[in-house]
Amino acid sequence: MTALRFFGTLLLVWAAQYAWGQSATPYCIAERFGQQPYFEAAEVAVARDIVYGAATRWPADVVDTLRMDVYYPDATADPLIKRPFIMLIHGGAFLGGNRQEMAPIAEAFAQRGFVVASMSYRLGWDCPPEAALLTCLFCSSEAEKLKVAAYRSIQDGRAAMRFVAAHADDYGIDTSALFIGGTSAGAIAAIHTAYLSQADADAFCPECATVIGPLDGQVNDLTNTFALRGVISNCGAVVGLDVLAADRNIPVISFHDDNDCIVPSAFGHALGCFNCTAFLTGYGSQLIHQRLGEQDGCTHLSLRQNSIGHCTFPIATVVARSSCFIKRLLCGECPNESTQSLTDLPDCSGLVGVSAVTNTDAAFRMYPNPSGGAVTLSLDAASSGVRQVRIGNMWGQTLLTAIWTGADPLTLPLDGLSAGIYIVTLKDADGRATAQRLVKQ
Repeated sequence: MTALRFFGTLLLVWAAQYAWGQSATPYCIAERFGQQPYFEAAEVAVARDIVYGAATRWPADVVDTLRMDVYYPDATADPLIKRPFIMLIHGGAFLGGNRQEMAPIAEAFAQRGFVVASMSYRLGWDCPPEAALLTCLFCSSEAEKLKVAAYRSIQDGRAAMRFVAAHADDYGIDTSALFIGGTSAGAIAAIHTAYLSQADADAFCPECATVIGPLDGQVNDLTNTFALRGVISNCGAVVGLDVLAADRNIPVISFHDDNDCIVPSAFGHALGCFNCTAFLTGYGSQLIHQRLGEQDGCTHLSLRQNSIGHCTFPIATVVARSSCFIKRLLCGECPNESTQSLTDLPDCSGLVGVSAVTNTDAAFRMYPNPSGGAVTLSLDAASSGVRQVRIGNMWGQTLLTAIWTGADPLTLPLDGLSAGIYIVTLKDADGRATAQRLVKQ
């Protein structure tokens, strides 16, 4: 990243803090968190093999040490102190796979400005994960253990999120902007980590809590709490639509092939290609999207029509659409939409949401700038209306406020300000805001 872009981003962040207010998160930044990479691949750092917990791989008696890899924009390239976070969970029918499989997606999200982790979790049903997959996939006595493996992955997902909450400062993570996602089994684990209550879990797997403990309090001894802001579900499903309780109201973006027989896009048995009714039933992306829409929730569905594939949306599509979905949430929007396109990408690079922040002279005129004693603001006649004016310094302190109708120019004395750089922000009655830099001589 060039020095010009670094300081340009820093200016927009400062401006966003004023426009949103000190309690909001300033992530409506042009180009960042959008459909295209913002940082170069070389500007993404990786911390590998971070241990977040350990637990017995029931029904085996092996103790698994559980790790994650964390991807983030390097501090020398990124002026943000805290960033939104995404936890990614790999697929593999709860039998195979590894966190390294999610590296391309993790790196792509990190290039857009997110902090991202890819986690390991306990694998295997009634056989060790290194056994041939068909040993478990045949409809035999192991089939019922799929429920236990899914439950166990949620325990691990929640433990991993507690770890993230406990170590947020280490990686520059904003704990008010936590997201989770995954592919196939990982998507199932992700959406249930966000939504599943203990009562829901006891209903779908009555023996699980007795055998391997409750959903929370396992794997590590951390007690940190966390609240998830959204889910990325790449061909995932839930064990029941009532899990998607309206009072939890967690947005979901979903990707699915409509005739997927591994994880149903509507209703069916998981691993339905194997025609085993002992496997758990799932409600896939189509029904998740429908239920959230009925509850006025935030939801997006990308559905590939007439496809018998499994998780076939290109990584570029998943990352771009998911990034824009998250950015829209962070900018105050609540999408409810669907598409059947495989490759069309959204355009959210310039999105600044309902609390808009711009850095253009067209928003309002400010002169003279630099100024030695006073500054005058003016608007076009078509843009007149009551606005709140705020001047603040680079440390987040508000130094001067005024109410302005915009009908006539407004002159503000700067005698009480020392020489330096300040941010002038105008906010209208609808909450839209514009900001410019002021240099006091």
